[in-house]
Amino acid sequence: NPMFTDHNLEYLTAHALKHRNEFTRLQGAINAAYHSIGMHKSAVLPTVSAVVDYGFQGERYRFTKEDDYLMGSLLLSWNLFCGGQDAAKKKQASYEKKRLQSQKQELKNQVRMQVKEAYYDLEVARKTITSSEATQVRQQQAFEIVSKKYEQGMVPQIEYIKAQNDYTNAEISQIIAIY
Repeated sequence: NPMFTDHNLEYLTAHALKHRNEFTRLQGAINAAYHSIGMHKSAVLPTVSAVVDYGFQGERYRFTKEDDYLMGSLLLSWNLFCGGQDAAKKKQASYEKKRLQSQKQELKNQVRMQVKEAYYDLEVARKTITSSEATQVRQQQAFEIVSKKYEQGMVPQIEYIKAQNDYTNAEISQIIAIY
């Protein structure tokens, strides 16, 4: 791919690590685990709820000041003891976060290896193309020489056919190397 011809392995690795979709999903899961830890930490704190109701009451449908009612309530809830469930849930969320971070590190290692393998495969392909181009040029020149000698009757037909066959095989090898 001509897009990557001027880039080195470090750039390509950094690009892959930054733009792979798997990392976005894993980071989202890590963030969720982090927030889960915070939620379980806050479970031991008291909660305060306030409720205000306003309406009309009475035996008839009237909307006067005598039929108005307003009620407010304030509720304080504090879970003093829940058998260690909150601590266990917090610990489980912490382990999940660590597991996801390990999974992210493993994914980074896998991506680095994939990029390295693809990079070196590309280098081998480039060298193969260069080599096949050189072979094709040599076989073309050899065929042109043999053709001129054949036209003058200096080379038997079998040698002419062999040179033509070698040239054709070199062209096919170059096409295969490119693809």
